[in-house]
Amino acid sequence: FQIVPNGFHFGKHNGSGALEYVMTQARQTEHDTIVFGLQTHSISAQLFRLESDLDLYSLEYEIVRGRSYIKLNLGEKQPDTYSAITHITDGLYHSIKLIRKFASIELYVDDIEIKLDGGNKYTNPLEQRSFLAQRRLRIGNFKNISQWNGILAGRLNQF
Repeated sequence: FQIVPNGFHFGKHNGSGALEYVMTQARQTEHDTIVFGLQTHSISAQLFRLESDLDLYSLEYEIVRGRSYIKLNLGEKQPDTYSAITHITDGLYHSIKLIRKFASIELYVDDIEIKLDGGNKYTNPLEQRSFLAQRRLRIGNFKNISQWNGILAGRLNQF
């Protein structure tokens, strides 16, 4: 017997599932902390995307063939991409924390820091940029290119 956590059940009855939260006022931030719980067997899943008014700035997290990818775009044509093998598609419930400070990213799974590959686009301290005009948080299949089955749980803070 397994207790299913409270949260949004993606892929229930083969539905794609997506949630969108629109902030009442756009905000500029130098850092973000996003914490949520995840339980899935799907090896590919779009988890969330935080984006600006005109979609010039974004922070997104997805799993592709079992590997975690975090894409950060601070107004450039191409995003800075970080990746890591995280072993979070085993069907167990995992706590995930993503921290952005200007252009640096930290990822924690079950309170253990995960070494990220890539992500060297904004290494010059003079290029430390804020995330301008944050407006939307999309959770789930924001691109509608893949369906996945699982549970995301968390709560919104500071919106």
